[in-house]
Amino acid sequence: MKKTLPLLLVVGFVLTACQSVPKNIPTTLSESEYFQLAYQDSDHGNYLGAMAYYDTFLERFPKDANRDVEAHYEIAFLYFKKHEYTKSRELFTQIVDQYKLKESDSLPRWPLVLSNKLIIIIDQKLAERNPKPAAAAPVNTTPPTTK
Repeated sequence: MKKTLPLLLVVGFVLTACQSVPKNIPTTLSESEYFQLAYQDSDHGNYLGAMAYYDTFLERFPKDANRDVEAHYEIAFLYFKKHEYTKSRELFTQIVDQYKLKESDSLPRWPLVLSNKLIIIIDQKLAERNPKPAAAAPVNTTPPTTK
């Protein structure tokens, strides 16, 4: 057991060290390049780096509604991959709510469809994490009858 703890600490350090956030994201990147770099970081397990690219994209291209909803979906999915289900569910719900607006007719449908499916999966995962206690048997409060 004593040998296992230092090994776990080293492994934990290595895993968190791999999650680096890009310090200076070039302003010359195209919209597609933000997504490509975010996908690469995500594929390598660097979810924080991927989120940084999506967040920067959202700051620099606020008027592209289609890519905006895609970036928000990807951020929500990264939280899902990190097992941060409560945050992920909150973000997926915001995406679903966005499709209830009149302007949503031009948005791609796949973020809505996948968000709805992932909300169901998240609800199942959260229910497994926090199972409800079994209901107590009803207590009989009527006095016994004598014959």
